[in-house]
Amino acid sequence: MIIIFVISKSYLVLFGDFYEYLQFKKSLPEIIDALTEITNWEDLSSSSKAKTLLCSISNCEFVISIYYLSSVLSVTFHASKLLQGINHDILSASNVIDDIVSVLKNNRLNCNTTFQIIYNECKMLMDELDIHLKMPRVSAHQKNRSNPNNINNCEDYIRITIFIPLLDWVITDLEKRFYGQEN
Repeated sequence: MIIIFVISKSYLVLFGDFYEYLQFKKSLPEIIDALTEITNWEDLSSSSKAKTLLCSISNCEFVISIYYLSSVLSVTFHASKLLQGINHDILSASNVIDDIVSVLKNNRLNCNTTFQIIYNECKMLMDELDIHLKMPRVSAHQKNRSNPNNINNCEDYIRITIFIPLLDWVITDLEKRFYGQEN
């Protein structure tokens, strides 16, 4: 089973096991090669579905998101196993959650450094896969959110519009789930 993530307006769901997710991340070049081969098949249904999937996963936003989520899951994986276990008490689980939130907040405080590490790793893979970094068109006026300011290049755009909001969302979600008054 491969990790599937669904992003809607304010909802992110992760399914599967961290190791399977890492396997997907490591196998991305082979997956892209296989999908490229399938797009050449004579079966129109299979080839068109493969082409659609290939276009979806062969962009810098997807690769950056995969690598970012991998870094978050590497921090949260042990807590996930601990919370699913039967031989652990609430205090040890609380301490692990505190540590995770602390690490993620530290990553947020040092987001430029954290992002740069992930970005460099992604850049190597994107160069290997011939995935080009290009900044999407930014409209002059957006109705539901403001345009980010001071964006000089694609790297800044990805950091400001993808990386930092995802990191903030994960921290906020963990705090709501584990530190909320109803819990």
